[in-house]
Amino acid sequence: MTQRAARGSGSSGDRGLPGRGSRQRPGRVRLTRPLAAVAALSLAWGLVSPLAGVAQAAPDTGLVQYVNTLVGTTSSATIAGPTRPNGSIHPSPETLSPDNGGYTPGNAVVGFGQLYSQGTGGTQSYGNFLLSPQTGGVETTEANHASPVTGEAGSADYYTATLSRYGIKTEITPTDNAALYRFTYPAAADSSLVLDLSRKIGGSVALKSGGSVTIDQANHLITGGGRFGSNWNPAQWDMYFALRYDKTPSEVGTWDAGGRHAGTTSQTAATTRLGAYLTFPTTAGEAVNVKIAISFVSAANATELLDEQIPAWDFDATRAAAGTAWNEILDDVELGGAVTEAQKAKFYTALFHTNVQPRDRVADNGYWDDYYTLWDSWKTVFPFLSLTRPAMVGENINSFIKRYQDNGYIAETFTSGKEFLSGQGGNEAENVVADAFLKRVPGVDWEAAYAAVKGDSQALRSAQYVNTGYHYSGATALNGLTYASRIKPASATMGFAINDHSLAVMAKGLGKTADAATYSARAQNWKNVWDASMTADGFSGFAHNRNQDGTFPTTTATSGYNTDYYEASI
Repeated sequence: MTQRAARGSGSSGDRGLPGRGSRQRPGRVRLTRPLAAVAALSLAWGLVSPLAGVAQAAPDTGLVQYVNTLVGTTSSATIAGPTRPNGSIHPSPETLSPDNGGYTPGNAVVGFGQLYSQGTGGTQSYGNFLLSPQTGGVETTEANHASPVTGEAGSADYYTATLSRYGIKTEITPTDNAALYRFTYPAAADSSLVLDLSRKIGGSVALKSGGSVTIDQANHLITGGGRFGSNWNPAQWDMYFALRYDKTPSEVGTWDAGGRHAGTTSQTAATTRLGAYLTFPTTAGEAVNVKIAISFVSAANATELLDEQIPAWDFDATRAAAGTAWNEILDDVELGGAVTEAQKAKFYTALFHTNVQPRDRVADNGYWDDYYTLWDSWKTVFPFLSLTRPAMVGENINSFIKRYQDNGYIAETFTSGKEFLSGQGGNEAENVVADAFLKRVPGVDWEAAYAAVKGDSQALRSAQYVNTGYHYSGATALNGLTYASRIKPASATMGFAINDHSLAVMAKGLGKTADAATYSARAQNWKNVWDASMTADGFSGFAHNRNQDGTFPTTTATSGYNTDYYEASI
C-alpha cells in the first residue's frame, strides 16, 4: 500500500521561501459577530431547518453537534451521509430519484452507496458499491426494494434512518477510507444484505471491464471491484472494496444479469450487473454489523485499510473518533459575540461542507483527489483553508507536485486518480500554489513547487496565447492535449493572464528575475481581448472574443455566452 510518507516532495521543508521571518499558524480564526452573522447566512445551504434532523443517538459534544448533513440536500449536489475531514469514503443513502449528491429528501431510499461527489453539476458521479438491507428474501432491482425512511438524522460523524418498509434501522459512521454500518433488524426468518458492485448513482451500470466479486466465508469477507466509467470525468478508473460482516449467514451467493446464484462464492462480469448477497434469520432488535473500505488501487489495499482503520466492531468508539476529528477542524473558526444556536448550525454545517473535498487518498493511491473543480475553489475554498488549515493546503500542493512529476501537468479537475482538462479558461493549480506561497504555507519545497507550476504552464497554455498574446476561437490544442469545449477566447485569455501573474509573483519571491520579467509581461495579455469600442447598458469597454487576424467580431456585449465566455453573458 502507498505509504503516507509519499505526501512530501522532499525533506527541504520551506527551502526557497523569501525571508521575511517565520510565520506561525494562528491558533484559530475569529469572526466578529456581524461577520459571523453574514457568514452564517451566506454559507447556509438549502431549505431544511438547521436544527432539524441533527443526529441525536449518542449525542455529539463540541462543535460537531451543530453540523446537519441534511441541510442543503434539496435540489443540490449535497451528500446526506457522514464523512471524515477530507475522507476518501463518503457513505450515504441514495434515493430512487437522486440529485447529484445521491439524495432527494422525501424520496424512497434504494440503499447506501460508499462514495458521492459534492457540489457538482452535469453528469452524476460515483454511487458505487450499494448496500441494501432487506427482509422477505433477496431483491436486486432497486425500484422493487426501495423504501421510505423514518427517524432520519445526519451529522458529520453519523447518519441514521429506519427503512420503514422493512423495519430496519440503519446507522453509519466513517473512518478515512472505511465505514462501519450497524443494521438493526426485526424478527424475520429471511433477512438479507444485498451488495451491488456494478452500478453508479441512479442505478445504471457503470462497470466497463474486469468486474469480480468473491465471498470468503471462513473470514466473513467479501472483496471485489473492477474498471468503471460514466462519471463527470470521462476517464475510466479502477475501484475496489473489501467488506466484512459479523453474522454467519444461512446462505451466500452472487447475482448478475442472469439472476441469483445461490452458493456461488465467485463471479465475474464485463459490462453487466454484478453483486453478492447474504441471508440470515434475525431476532427482534438484532444488530448485524458490516464494515467496508474502498480503494482505487486494489482489493488487497481495501482489505488492509479496512483492518487497519476498523480493527474491531466498536461502533461508538469509531463514531467518537470521527467526532473528535471534526471538532479539531471546526474549532479552527471561532464565532465571536452573541451568536444564536441557529446561526451556529448554519455556519458550522457550511464549514463542514468546506472540508469535505478534495479527498485525502494519499494512503491509497498516493494523491489528494476529487477536485470538482479548481476553477471555482482556487478563489474561494483554498484561500480560506490556507488560513484555517495551512498544513492541509501544503499537502495538496505536494500532491500537485507529485501529479506534475507523474503526469506532466496539473489539470483543474482530478478525480479517481485521473486528470481531466475540463477548464473554462486558465490553469488554476498555479493560482492555488502562488496564494499559498504568499501566505507562507508550511511543509512545501517551494523550488519543487515552482518547477511544477512553471512546467504546468509550458504544458497547458495554448500556443495561440503564447505566440499572439491571446487565445482565439478554435484554438484548443495544447502541446498534444485538448481542453474541453468550455474554454472560450475572452475568459481563457484572462485566465491564462492571471496564471502568468501567479508565476511572476513566485518567480520574484524566489529570486528568478528573468522568469519574473517574462511572466509579468505576459500577464498583461488580458489587454489584448479588451474591446474599448464595445458598449452595453451605459458602459463601454468589455473583454471580447478576438479573431485570429486581430479584429473583433461585431457581436454585442450581452451575447457572449459560449462565444466570448463560458457561463457568462458579459
